[in-house]
Amino acid sequence: MTTPRDPLQRDRLEERLHRRALAGDRTAFLRLRGLRRLWRTRDANRKSKTRNQGETHD
Repeated sequence: MTTPRDPLQRDRLEERLHRRALAGDRTAFLRLRGLRRLWRTRDANRKSKTRNQGETHD
């Protein structure tokens, strides 16, 4: 499954998985944890790219 690019879709998916995880669904919990890690690294990579665009490297 691909992760949604739209932030609203991402929030909805996260909320749905969170509710299922609270209800005791172990697979939803693991999927949510994995997606949050993926999103965190993607966001960090995106931030570092935009930060480095202004710098010149000799």
